[in-house]
Amino acid sequence: MNTANTKPIDHAFAQTTQLLFGKDFSPVEDYGKWLLKRIPNFKVCNSSITGKKIIIPDYSVFQFIPKNKAAGLDSLEELSKRQIEIKENDTVSTLSEKLKVISVYIAEFVEGQNQDVTDSAIYNNLSTAYKIVDCFNSKYLAYSFFNDDCEYIFGTSRCFDSQFCIHAYNSRKISMCFEVDACKDCSQLMFSHNCQSVHESIFCFNAKNLRYAVCNHVVGREKYLKVKNMVVDYVLENMKKKKSLDVDIFTIGCVTSL
Repeated sequence: MNTANTKPIDHAFAQTTQLLFGKDFSPVEDYGKWLLKRIPNFKVCNSSITGKKIIIPDYSVFQFIPKNKAAGLDSLEELSKRQIEIKENDTVSTLSEKLKVISVYIAEFVEGQNQDVTDSAIYNNLSTAYKIVDCFNSKYLAYSFFNDDCEYIFGTSRCFDSQFCIHAYNSRKISMCFEVDACKDCSQLMFSHNCQSVHESIFCFNAKNLRYAVCNHVVGREKYLKVKNMVVDYVLENMKKKKSLDVDIFTIGCVTSL
């Protein structure tokens, strides 16, 4: 696992926040806790073989791997040579004790051409990625889970063919979106759920084929921008104070005041 500096990813995060909010946020690690808010996390531990830092995903069967029995791909050759001798008088109990020698778990998976991937696990064909799990064929991404064919995405989960998004989930072919879930073929969308072909809109739920909409109602460009600017100002104020937001797409309809 490479542990190079994160400057390229900081630049990519700044570019993305500039597009979404008109302001550069950097470095990305300052916003890590917020970006991971709805993302399956990972554990950091030392390899039981080399002592080097490794990443173990904290979801599915990976969460059951004991930290003291985990190792990285760099230990695979050594581990493949380990053997234990079986004797005629061995019992299940004695075999279980002997298995401690070979029962080491490899939680890493890396394939393809990868460049500048740091503190990550399970990936293929990535470029400039930081603290991701289960991502493929993508570039410029951080604090994300299970994405494919994406670029400039941060704090996202299960997104495909998408770019310049922060806190996007379960979506496909979206761009310049913030706090969206279950959307497809959308752009410049904020705080919206289950939308298709909705563009330059905000607070839309279960809607199709809209532009310049607020709360599912087409209001025109001027009124849309007025509401969007109010929301952006709110985001910028909170990011400056806390580097975080108290609301997201899953809670925006539940709060009584902002």
